[in-house]
Amino acid sequence: MSPAWRDATAAVRSPRLILGLLAALTLAALALRLPGMGQDLFADELYTFDDVHGRGPRGVVEHLRSGGTEDNPPLFFLLAWASAKLGDDTVWIRLPSLVLGTATVPVVYALGRRALSPGAGLVAAALVAVSPFAIYYSAEARAYATLAFLVALSTLLLLKALEGRRPGWWAAYAATACAVLYTHYTGAIPVAAQAAWTLWAQPAHRRPIAVATGAAVIAYLPWVPTEFGKAPLITLAPVGQFTADHVGVNLLRFLPGHPLRPAAVVPGTAILVGLGLALLALVILAWTRSPGSPDGGRRRAPDRNGLPVLLTALAVGLPAALALYSALRTNVFLARNLSAALPALAVLLGGLVVARRGVLAGAAAALVLGLVGVGTVRALGEDVRGTRAPEVVRFIEDRLKARDSIVQLSFFGTGAVSERALVPYFRRPHSYYVAGGGKEAEAWREAIRGGRVFLVYDAATFGDLPRAGPGRCFERRSARRFSATIVGIYGLAPRDRACAEKLLGPG
Repeated sequence: MSPAWRDATAAVRSPRLILGLLAALTLAALALRLPGMGQDLFADELYTFDDVHGRGPRGVVEHLRSGGTEDNPPLFFLLAWASAKLGDDTVWIRLPSLVLGTATVPVVYALGRRALSPGAGLVAAALVAVSPFAIYYSAEARAYATLAFLVALSTLLLLKALEGRRPGWWAAYAATACAVLYTHYTGAIPVAAQAAWTLWAQPAHRRPIAVATGAAVIAYLPWVPTEFGKAPLITLAPVGQFTADHVGVNLLRFLPGHPLRPAAVVPGTAILVGLGLALLALVILAWTRSPGSPDGGRRRAPDRNGLPVLLTALAVGLPAALALYSALRTNVFLARNLSAALPALAVLLGGLVVARRGVLAGAAAALVLGLVGVGTVRALGEDVRGTRAPEVVRFIEDRLKARDSIVQLSFFGTGAVSERALVPYFRRPHSYYVAGGGKEAEAWREAIRGGRVFLVYDAATFGDLPRAGPGRCFERRSARRFSATIVGIYGLAPRDRACAEKLLGPG
């Protein structure tokens, strides 16, 4: 090795430079996630809003216990409730995801550094920072970014406890493992993997890991009866047939892709092929050595009791457990439910990238991160959550009169406007009905008395509706389109009064 190359290598390994790179990665992660804070509430975020809006902490927990619209443990929702007190709760309920999703970057670095090497930690942190999957859930008012952070932190604390033999580290691990359990039901799998690996690979620490895991489970027991007292709604909701194609689609959306976009779009087919070839080449290089090496080019035997086994258990155990459950019972194999495996998988990929030292490792890191970054750029250009619900509400409220009502035809899963999508943005109470509940007939009865109905619907689902309401007795007087969403203003013409009264009764 030349003196110049030796000096360059030493500079790269400088703690000050590593700290600077980590700070830059963390700031970049924050910058990539911040724009999502102000987006419209979308899909399951509407349930989170309903879970915390207008309630106290006890009310949040009791609402979750009732199982009316939610089937998750309470920790994230209590964090969202607290952060919502800072201002507009349609925005601030995302703060826990933003903060903890960003904080996952330095925690993953620390985990990678302790488990493998500083280089592996840096690459892992960079992967988490620019992953479209991680960016999306770090700006979503759901528990997935919080879960990934807590799993990474609990694993790091476990390694600290194993090294230090101090009770304080074990107490910190037990508290964080309990927080994992209280965040999402899939968190039970990484906690079990941590305990199983420690019992197998660290015989000297079997007693403290048993005590710490037992304490976490005991602290979680008060929540367990909740799940036996209600029907599963969200976590175990059917998502289609469990097939090889379904598994492949969700695995591609997990790390290189985006949870709401086809892999052919984000990151793109060419990028996927490039990533696959790059990773295949890295695997071959990692398991072989040059002919001039001391072992004559033979494969290096893996450390049976080493930390890579723990990382592999955390990265593979969750997908395997979800696949088994999905094959035997209800299909729950979704990309979002794999979020707890992200930190360990990123560290393993980081270790793979830097398995060979020198220029080759740097080139591999640049290639992999560059390919993932292309997908990130494409994801940032995709408007996948913009329902334009705030604009819809402003349009309606600027025109709504005393006897007018709002009826929403779209329901969850059918286009841009989903059930509850408008409610968070109302500035005052209104006569608002979601079609299908049986109560929307009141809106049309009020229209017989001279009121109007603001009908909100998805054009892709319902097409053009020049006439609507029971028997299509009501005519559209004007309309406004917001992307895929149409707001039609309907009234009753004198010639159609008999039609409406026949179906609804006299006004």
